[in-house]
Amino acid sequence: MDLDSMPIESLRLLLEQELRQAEGLLEHFGFCPQFVGQLENVLNIYDALSKRDKKTSLTFAPRIKILKNQI
Repeated sequence: MDLDSMPIESLRLLLEQELRQAEGLLEHFGFCPQFVGQLENVLNIYDALSKRDKKTSLTFAPRIKILKNQI
């Protein structure tokens, strides 16, 4: 998936979806390989969004920080 060519709104929606999945994995299974893979997806999308819309990406920062602290 080419994140750099996606519209900002699509990136935001994708990030929200992937973030919810990561939070769900953590809640139900704790730290597991699937969580690590999902967190990697979240961080890649977050980076792509941050490059293009810093203000929007900052709204996700607290939730991402919580997930990163689990590693």
